[in-house]
Amino acid sequence: MKKPAVSDNAPPPASPPPESSSASPKKKNRKKVSPSGPNPVIRILTVAVILIILAAVASYCYFRFVK
Repeated sequence: MKKPAVSDNAPPPASPPPESSSASPKKKNRKKVSPSGPNPVIRILTVAVILIILAAVASYCYFRFVK
């Protein structure tokens, strides 16, 4: 029972450095991803959704004022 506890205690100290190292690669990966492709797609989808929402609001206000 004591040996498993020690083994359980060993991984946590070892895990924080990988997490911090993985965090920095994630930032680097995000920077690399933004020029590559997925981010432009997300930006296009976001812009499209925003434009659709603006169009819906504009049409609603237009019909509301027309009445």
